[in-house]
Amino acid sequence: WAATVTANQIEGPRRAREQFAARLDAMLADGAVLCLPTAPGIAPLLKTPADALETFRAQAISLLSIAGLARLPQVSLPLGTLDGCPVGLSLVGRRGSDLALLALACSLGL
Repeated sequence: WAATVTANQIEGPRRAREQFAARLDAMLADGAVLCLPTAPGIAPLLKTPADALETFRAQAISLLSIAGLARLPQVSLPLGTLDGCPVGLSLVGRRGSDLALLALACSLGL
């Protein structure tokens, strides 16, 4: 499928990605850190219906793709448990702040 995608088809999404990255760059320019859940909830059960799995997958992708799309560093930390299942907290830092983000993550003691 990817081999059939044309340069014209890529241009719109590429511009949207650049605009998204620029907005995040502006938000994080002063050293702010974006904190968000690593996943939309605890992992779904194996017996979860397909439509519910698709909903979870779409929500997960919306959280998991933020840093990657904007080319920003992200670290996920174990936060605790919910109903006996692990949950995580993600920290996203400004471009080039990889080491500072890791230092912050280590300082939290989670």
